Amino acid sequence: MALLYVMRLHTHQGERERVIAVGNAVQAHCERYELVFTQPLARLMRAWALGDVHTARQILATNEAMDLRIGMTSYRSLVADSEAACGHYDAALALLQACFDDAERTGERYALAHLYRLQGCILLARDSAAAGAAEACFRQAIAVAHEQHAPMLELLATTALCQLWRQGGNIRPAREMLTKIYDQFTEGFATPPLVAARALLEELGREGLP
Repeated sequence: MALLYVMRLHTHQGERERVIAVGNAVQAHCERYELVFTQPLARLMRAWALGDVHTARQILATNEAMDLRIGMTSYRSLVADSEAACGHYDAALALLQACFDDAERTGERYALAHLYRLQGCILLARDSAAAGAAEACFRQAIAVAHEQHAPMLELLATTALCQLWRQGGNIRPAREMLTKIYDQFTEGFATPPLVAARALLEELGREGLP
């Protein structure tokens, strides 16, 4: 279970190679001890990391047939992300809506900030003119993460919003907002979210020069 949660941490940080590496260890334990509940969840995360949307769909369908509820607000979002990566935006958004419905029905809200951010990203990928709707999603993600005291999720959502603002020419507000959340961190600077935020800050700094 510890390794399974390590995999989940890496999925939230976008570290696909690490998901695969840890997933191999999880798979070995599952086979050794016949962990029939843990194995499909690990395989689902591994399918996401490999970009194998077909396998991800199959595993999700099996879990749904068993009426599995725990964690599905998070696990289903991985399939949504995989669908979006293949250009299946409507399917991805439908899966996200199912995640939101589950969160409302079960009270499992820990993935909400991630869901809103992903929704905003998919809306933009589907239609570059959907900046207003995407911004609303990113702002909702930031608000939820802040309320839940989840700074990494707040950073991810803020980075997405500031990247959108940068594209719209709102350089100074983007730099100020991202700097505020980035400066709260005292460790983890080698993790992908912090590396991406730092890179965006440097770009905003250069573009904001007179």
